[in-house]
Amino acid sequence: MLSQALYFGLAIPLADLLMRGMALRDPKLKRALRGRRLPVRMDDVAGPGVWFHVSSLGEFEQARPVIEAVRRRVPGAPVWVSFSSPSGLEHSRGYPHAVDTFYLPFRRAHLRRAFDVIAPRVIVIIRYDLWPGLVWEAAARMVPVVLADATLGPDSLRAHPLVRPFQRTFYRHLTHVLAVTEDDADRLRGLCGPSVPIEVAGDSRFDRVWERTRAPCSGALDHAAEGATRPLLVAGSTYEPEERALAEALTMLGGPSEASVILVPHEPTEERLSFAEELFGRLGWGVTRLSRLTPGQPWGVLLLDRVGILAECYRHADWVFVGGSFKGKVHNVMEPAAWGKPIVVGPHYRNSPEAVQMRREGALRAVADPAELASVLRSWKEDPGGAITQGQRARDFLLARRGASERIAEVIAALAAPR
Repeated sequence: MLSQALYFGLAIPLADLLMRGMALRDPKLKRALRGRRLPVRMDDVAGPGVWFHVSSLGEFEQARPVIEAVRRRVPGAPVWVSFSSPSGLEHSRGYPHAVDTFYLPFRRAHLRRAFDVIAPRVIVIIRYDLWPGLVWEAAARMVPVVLADATLGPDSLRAHPLVRPFQRTFYRHLTHVLAVTEDDADRLRGLCGPSVPIEVAGDSRFDRVWERTRAPCSGALDHAAEGATRPLLVAGSTYEPEERALAEALTMLGGPSEASVILVPHEPTEERLSFAEELFGRLGWGVTRLSRLTPGQPWGVLLLDRVGILAECYRHADWVFVGGSFKGKVHNVMEPAAWGKPIVVGPHYRNSPEAVQMRREGALRAVADPAELASVLRSWKEDPGGAITQGQRARDFLLARRGASERIAEVIAALAAPR
């Protein structure tokens, strides 16, 4: 087909050349190119297995409860996981339920060798990261392909009239699509055509977030919470606009004596930490970093200067303010919801369907500016019972949406079971 010839013969070589040029200045891209290799088959792995493909770390976290549910349903089925992004692959190393984790090959010869190594009985693509070459090669080998946790927004480029004809050349080869919502399913039907079964199965992210609240905590913040003034606000995944808005709102609220704050910058670089230290220090808050905190030390603002424990921070919170929402795109509101915490976000939250729905159901507050943020925090301080009720609504919202992993795994297991 012409589309396959242009994709493998022109688009992939040009993209590879562009990536190598960009890697000269992008360390993350350089790591991705350096780490590319074919998947490995272990001597003790027998029989065809299941190949999961994810874009990055977030999609891998979505895949985990599905992978584990599939392995319960098809005991002994080997699993491989491929990635598009370095951040996902680097955080997945040592994952006990996968034979190997590796970067998805793009060149046709490398892709074919990966198929030969894995010999997949079924391929599962999580969310949206469909690569034409992967689907075309699977179709040529009659390997079923399932698109799970599938989403397609109303403004997605994939559905654009100029792009849709090319998208259809590989979407129509999907074996089964498991959409997050009915709206997603309706839009995906326009790409897949009438021959592809599409049903609504929900979102496995809810299962994964809930699992993480059940896992043992590291205890890294236990001694820190002792030095806090209650109520304790956790500001998660923040950028400079959120930090400025929060500093202004807390000043309106009354200053350091009214609350304590755990501030978790989205990327805790020295530049970002120094900015927050200067901003809150100038306003009279006792600012310290977690790595410098001594047991029992009082503090007003605690800067989290390590990664990987944001969800654990939410466990200790009385209130939660989710970052990205004054910058342009809100970050994960599901983690604090799983802990049953009252959540407030800034004006930019419509990128998150769950944030939109939570606001409709009264499980989340959204504000337009620092003055409104101060007003919400003041209302929670004056009515702690109301704040607790909002947190319970957030938790109920999440619990009502659990179970997608098992529904998805049922479809995959039927295709992966030995025949």
